[in-house]
Amino acid sequence: MLDFTKAIEVAKDIYWVGKYIANDSFQCHSYLLLNGDSSVLIDPGSLLGYDDLVQKVESLTSIKNIKYIVVHHQDPDLCASIPQLENLINRNDLRVVTHTRTSALIKHYGIQSEYLHIDANDFQLRLSDARTLKFVTTPYAHAPGAFATYDEQTKTLFSSDIFGAVEESWSFYADENYFDLIKQFHQEYMPSREILNYALHKMEALELELILPQHGSIIQKKFIHGLIQKLKKLDCGIYINAEYKTELLKLQEDLESEKEKYKQTIKHLQTIIDMRDNMIVENDGNAMIASNQTFLDFFDKRSNQQFVDDVGCVCNKFIPVDDERYLSFETAQKRWAQYILKHPQSEYRVLLKNLSNQNITFRVQVKELPIKNKSNQFISTFVNITKELEESDLLQSLSSFDDIHYLIYDKARKKYKISNSLATILNLPITGEIKSIQFKEYLDKTDVYKLLKSRKKDTDKFEIHVNYKKKEISLMIQSYISYIDSSIQHVYILVDISMIKKIDLESKQKDIVMFQQAKMAQMGEMISMIAHQWRQPINAISASSIKLSLTNALGSLESVKIEEHALFVQNQCQKMSQIIDSFMNYSNNRSEDKNFHICDAIENVNEFVSAQYTTHNIKINVEKDCAVADVVFGRKDMLEQVLLNLLSNSKDALDGVKTNDKYIFIKHIAPKTIIIEDNAGGIGDSIIDRLFTPYFTTKQQGEGTGLGLYMSKKIINEHFHGDLNYKKIADRSYFTITLGKDIDE
Repeated sequence: MLDFTKAIEVAKDIYWVGKYIANDSFQCHSYLLLNGDSSVLIDPGSLLGYDDLVQKVESLTSIKNIKYIVVHHQDPDLCASIPQLENLINRNDLRVVTHTRTSALIKHYGIQSEYLHIDANDFQLRLSDARTLKFVTTPYAHAPGAFATYDEQTKTLFSSDIFGAVEESWSFYADENYFDLIKQFHQEYMPSREILNYALHKMEALELELILPQHGSIIQKKFIHGLIQKLKKLDCGIYINAEYKTELLKLQEDLESEKEKYKQTIKHLQTIIDMRDNMIVENDGNAMIASNQTFLDFFDKRSNQQFVDDVGCVCNKFIPVDDERYLSFETAQKRWAQYILKHPQSEYRVLLKNLSNQNITFRVQVKELPIKNKSNQFISTFVNITKELEESDLLQSLSSFDDIHYLIYDKARKKYKISNSLATILNLPITGEIKSIQFKEYLDKTDVYKLLKSRKKDTDKFEIHVNYKKKEISLMIQSYISYIDSSIQHVYILVDISMIKKIDLESKQKDIVMFQQAKMAQMGEMISMIAHQWRQPINAISASSIKLSLTNALGSLESVKIEEHALFVQNQCQKMSQIIDSFMNYSNNRSEDKNFHICDAIENVNEFVSAQYTTHNIKINVEKDCAVADVVFGRKDMLEQVLLNLLSNSKDALDGVKTNDKYIFIKHIAPKTIIIEDNAGGIGDSIIDRLFTPYFTTKQQGEGTGLGLYMSKKIINEHFHGDLNYKKIADRSYFTITLGKDIDE
């Protein structure tokens, strides 16, 4: 009798680690392939079996020895538990092995690990010299990226949904009646017999000793061949319904019979489709044959015949323009399509009036249709470039402003077209062009990278600094792709923000003053802490001195006693010195950014305040896990100041509460997160929205600056790229610090 509460070995180093759910006909299986610290977990399952899976794996090896998680398709019963497993395994080299079509979907579960795509790695995974996993694609059975995994060493096939079953009375191993159990599952989940057979042909070509499906029962060698032969004959998916099957087959026959008939028509239509979605006209050199709806709508005509009857040739609508690029009736006459083909140049344009009597400019393109036994058949497109020309005019207008400039990058020529204003700034001749490499000389490497990166995006916004004449100007850039001069080009609008940066610097200097005000207010409170912590060693020194004097007066003073008293006084003085050092470290505002442990900052602050808070009948409890993302980069004294301010606020709030059970919790049990919790009753809902505004305080006049929380949030936002937030639950306040700044490399 098998014990399903334990892992079950099914082949050498291969174990069933799934969960048996009683009275469930849809059992889901997970498997573990042991391979040292490169072990493989196959189809880990959903959260329903998560605890059982972890327990079974841990009974065989450490969960951290799993390096690969194979995911055969995207269903939640197969891979919903992966994010939890990632956190538990906690390996930077953990890889999720799957198909690219599958990874596009399973990323929505919140998976963070990198993918090892089977279709980019020759459809195999080499585990060791003696063991290689091969991947057999089974597309659309039942997902586009579905596949099965074959272990060459044990000749075991992890078949995913194929060979799966819905069993009312489930057994671990399949028997001779297993086909009756898998029949319904395959009929409902496999799209068609042809698709299923495509997968089965691949599988029967393998040397198989064992099949391990994700559902149903494990199949031993003696039943494999018979099951494959029966499945090959099974109608499933779209062919289950006999009426629909007949209709589908008839439709396929009809399509084949019509294929040749419409071959020329399809080729004709494809040529039209290949043209841009604008006004389209077909003519034979003498008259219009057809036109699309966009063309008819522009001229407010119901049909092509009505246009021909009312207007004749579209060339009759061409408005003369004194520019050789523009067609007119006199230039092209009625054979304007042939004229364009015989006189190729970079671009031909026409000017037409719309229904609102507005002039609209079109770029005209002509192609000859490749129709058998016919000649002089043309397709012409009229591309509306009015907005393009307006944009070009706008860019030219921008160059008249001192603080706004533009660049247009021509990828083919690797040149920038620049505005006159920017050419003036760079002390360049106003030629309108500058080589790409020449413009990069005005930028540092970081800004060059930003510029290159932006070319891969449809739109982007970023800041760069241009250096010229030993000066630097700051430019905010908005880039986008536009169609200019008959080609797609990247446009950059540059706005000089040097003055804004100067104002921002002045604002930051004001923040420094406010920072010092807040710090000085906090230092006043810290001095009272020093006085409190000095009181005990001073009293001890005084008592020692009195005892020494009385012993001397009684004539019983010994050198040993003098040494003991001297050592005692030295120890007390050392304690007082340490207290002063802590204060000096905090008050010194010249510390540098560097890596430090969050736990160290918490310990420093706790040691500094715990003694005083004890006299206020306040318990400070520290809960920390220094192994969880504990290191951050920055100034430790700034984080300590924030913590001191939050603790001081909690102490003040607790002083006003009449209870013997006062506590403050300092929690660091999540990555880069610190929570300060107290049971002082919480902050009133009416003032929560103003909590982090400057000079707002809940204390009585003269007792608070209103800068503490404002500066604390600003420090976390700007220096640590994190946030400080508050929430109230019942009678408790929770201030949450999240630190987002990465460790300095």
